[in-house]
Parts: sequence; C-alpha cells; structure tokens
Amino acid sequence: MNRRKKNILIIAIILATVFASIKLIADRTSNVLMDKPSGAYHSSTSIREAKKEKIWLKTYRPNRKVHYSSDKKDSIELEEIWIEKNKNDKRLFPVTANYENILCVHFKRLTNNNLHKFRLIETDPLELSEIGKAEHPDGIDRVRFLINEVQDTIRIEILERNPTDSLAWTTEKTIDTITITKKN
Repeated sequence: MNRRKKNILIIAIILATVFASIKLIADRTSNVLMDKPSGAYHSSTSIREAKKEKIWLKTYRPNRKVHYSSDKKDSIELEEIWIEKNKNDKRLFPVTANYENILCVHFKRLTNNNLHKFRLIETDPLELSEIGKAEHPDGIDRVRFLINEVQDTIRIEILERNPTDSLAWTTEKTIDTITITKKN
C-alpha cells in the first residue's frame, strides 16, 4: 500500500471515529434531556407561571372536574387547563419544532394505579393524536399536547386499561371524554 492510500485510510478511520463519538455524545445528551425533570420538553407548571413567563394564551374550563373509573371506585380530578406558547428551543427539542402551542392539563388527583391515559380528539373526527398520552414529569400530575390551533372547545378522551388483565393496555377502552371550553 502506497503512502497516499495509507493517509486516506488513516483520515477515513479518524473521521469515522469522530462521527461515532459525536453520535454517542448526541445520543447521551438526548437521553439526558428526555429524562430531565420537566419531561421531553418544557412547559409551565401552572397558569401563574405561564403568565409570569408571558407565554399564557387561554385558560379552559372542563365540563366537569371529576371523572370516574369504569368501576366507579377511583377517580381523576382536574385542576388547571390552559394553552401556552411553545417556547422550547427547536434544536434541543425537535419533537416540538412543528408546533406553536402546548395544551397543559393538570390534575389535582389521578388514579392510584395508573389506570388512565389521554388522547386529544382533533377537530377532524377521523384524527386522533397523542394516542395513549400519559406523563408525570417533575412529580406533577399532568398531560401535555403539542398543538397549533387554539380552539374554543377541545375534547380529550380518557382511556382506561384493564387492571386485572395481563395484556393491560391492549384491552384498553374509552370510558369518558373531557370537554373543555375557553374561559376567557
């Protein structure tokens, strides 16, 4: 092998090592960001905080504050619901890049055994988004939906898993719908 081919091989190995290192660092950074206390992306923890940060857009009122499990033995209770501007850095949180706003639904109480997930019903009745959304970042009981359109009325399905079935979420069912309307 002549000297030029050796140099090209060495440069190729160095470049491959650099790219592999960058990929490894990016993956680890991404994992750290995903595990950070505020979840996979940031949103306010209250209406007051959203207003203080000047990102609050609308407050919503639910059709009722308490929704029961299908056996009526457990319940969830809504506390605050609002929409705020999405101020996440699109480079750090690429999942939020195409969305202008975040719908924040905070609960006063959720079921003890994590029976429920939530799904945003889009205005087009054939579309459902964020299937099975459930998250509790930083210890706050909440779900968040990335949205673009600020509507006067929004509907969210409550999904319940089978608590005794080993298949759990594969036998989920819709047990209720939370309808929220613009308060202000």
